[in-house]
Amino acid sequence: MAMAPDTIKRAPDRWIFYLLLALIAWVPLPFGSNRPWAWSIMEIWIFLLSIVWLITFIAGKVSFTPVFKKATPVLFLFCLWLVHIAFQVVPLSTDTLSSISPQAAEMYSKLDTVPEKASISVDPLCNPNRFSTKCGLCLIF
Repeated sequence: MAMAPDTIKRAPDRWIFYLLLALIAWVPLPFGSNRPWAWSIMEIWIFLLSIVWLITFIAGKVSFTPVFKKATPVLFLFCLWLVHIAFQVVPLSTDTLSSISPQAAEMYSKLDTVPEKASISVDPLCNPNRFSTKCGLCLIF
C-alpha cells in the first residue's frame, strides 16, 4: 500500500530518518572512524535517535513496518549475540569458570593474586566498550 505524498511529508519520524542519513554520511569521515571519540559520538547519536523513535512509538505516532516484522528472526539472532557478549563479562566463581572456560581459568590462575570471581573474558574492561558499540550497530539495523 503506497502512502500519499503529503503523508510522507508529515511523517513524525521523517527528521529521525534525515538524522540517520546524516549519521551514515558522517561516520566514515573522521579518519575512517577508527578513533574512540568517533565511535563514542556515533554510539551517542544512535542511542539518541533510538530513544526519540521509541518515544514517538510509545506515543502512537509511528508503528513497526511490515519489513521490521519480517526481520524478527534476524533481530532475535542479534539479541542472542548481544546476550553472548554480555555473558562474557559476568563475574563467575572460579569453579564455574573452570568448567565453562578452562583457558580463561588457567589465565587467571597465573596471576599473583587469583580473584574469587572472574569473567570468561580475560580483558573484561574491553568487552563493555565493545558491547555498547555492538548494541548501537544492532539498533541501526
